[in-house]
Amino acid sequence: FGGDDVELTVAGQTLSGSFTVEKTTDTLTGATVVGVALGGVTFALGDGTTTYIEITEGSGSLVLSSDAIAGSFSGTVAVHIPGLVASGMVAVEINQTSAAVDREFTVGGNPVALHLEAGPYVRVRIGESGALATLTIAGQTLQGVFLFEALGLAGGGRRVRVAAQEVGLVIASGGHTYVNVHDGGGMFVIDPLGVAGSLSATADLSVPGLLSATMAVSVELNTGSAAVATTFDFGSSGTVTLDVPAGPFVRVELTGVDVTFHVGGQSFTAHGDFLFDQRTESDGRRVSRMAVANFSVSVAGNNLTNGEGAFILSPAGVAGIVSGTAALAVGPVAGGGQVTLRVNTTGAAVDETITVAGRAIPIRFGADEGDVFSLSVSDLSLSIGGFVTIEGNISFSSVGGRQAFAGSELEIFLGVGPARLASGEINPLATGVLLTDATVGLIRTGTSGSPLYALSASGTIQLVGVSGVTFSGTALVRFNNTGEAIDETLAIARRYNTKIVPNPLKTGEAGKAAGYKHASNEIVAFVDSDNVLPDRTWVRR
Repeated sequence: FGGDDVELTVAGQTLSGSFTVEKTTDTLTGATVVGVALGGVTFALGDGTTTYIEITEGSGSLVLSSDAIAGSFSGTVAVHIPGLVASGMVAVEINQTSAAVDREFTVGGNPVALHLEAGPYVRVRIGESGALATLTIAGQTLQGVFLFEALGLAGGGRRVRVAAQEVGLVIASGGHTYVNVHDGGGMFVIDPLGVAGSLSATADLSVPGLLSATMAVSVELNTGSAAVATTFDFGSSGTVTLDVPAGPFVRVELTGVDVTFHVGGQSFTAHGDFLFDQRTESDGRRVSRMAVANFSVSVAGNNLTNGEGAFILSPAGVAGIVSGTAALAVGPVAGGGQVTLRVNTTGAAVDETITVAGRAIPIRFGADEGDVFSLSVSDLSLSIGGFVTIEGNISFSSVGGRQAFAGSELEIFLGVGPARLASGEINPLATGVLLTDATVGLIRTGTSGSPLYALSASGTIQLVGVSGVTFSGTALVRFNNTGEAIDETLAIARRYNTKIVPNPLKTGEAGKAAGYKHASNEIVAFVDSDNVLPDRTWVRR
């Protein structure tokens, strides 16, 4: 017997269509079973308020027993999940027993092989082993097997949970694969705002000049514009705990790992958390990116900690910028300040701006900065043996086999101090030599056994706390035993993430015009060499 427009509700989910019911024999066991042939089936999966997946024109079969129902059917699918596009083999699977179902029988004149995992569940399967489905989320494609279930929450209401299996993900651009994720598994949760979830997986990582390894990683995703930090209690079906920031994004995360930068014949080992993702720029280019957090590295005894920033990946290497806190404690030397690290291992100029967590980060390197590892410290406060105090802005870098130190707006005090009180006034108890408004540039070349140096330093010098003696003036020191001309002016300027534009006429007025031509902001300020700026916050005020 049978009928059309029949409705059947299983575990809160309703399917309707044409049903043909007949008694038949399970050829595996010889048992008599009741089979149901399904045709023209419609089915909707949702949370009771919103429908996320619809199946129409479905066909398949069910098998009935005295206490349960099991079966499967497939049809035309429509997915209504914000930020997600799905493609692949789709089937609705039903098993209201606690055991696996293995039945083979004939119903409606058609042979049926029904093989289902232990239940209970009513779920939509997209993809299967050997024929993986694809989900496109936030512009990134995931492959795998995805099982969608509408489950009741312990506190009331329903949510759609997605169990993801055999998940793969590739981050690649410029003909190079940087991250190849495979064997991933985890859970997503869907609500009217989108999809959020996390996976555990294994990834093959290949970042030229930085990292080549196979590691355990996590994959996080969120198609919504709000952060998700919730534990979903599905009762007997378990819990899903999510803690992901606002989206939309799909990213691969490595936590607490070491990576080594190879620059200018030297190696620098850094530690931190590394997040990989990919974006499509307005011109259609796919850009692979690496964000860093909790980043730390040591350069020439100077330690950067609590760093965060971003890098652009290319087949030739990486280019990026990290900011953090400086900490220096080597023997009698102690100090600290705010640090900016600039790294370019691509061998070429870079001029890109990427957006991470809503913040635009410019990444710029000149043609002569294709191989650079530069550490700049602003608001430095450095004490050496309690006798030498240095305050100001400095940078350390390795460019093309040269090691460079540069400092600006420095105040250097040699003596017993400190030189100034907390108010900024000269300490009446201090005794020594004070150098203010100092600029220092030092280049080291040659070998470790026979180093060569080029030095340029200038500033205003005065005696402090020497009774009956007054001395002040401008000090200038220049030294060069490298045997070559040295000009690192542009390289030093770029360490402060400035944009350099050419001035072919090499005059002040022509330079202003060239800068104005490349300016894009609402306010443009021209600062001449004879201008006196009131303080460092004059632009903001």
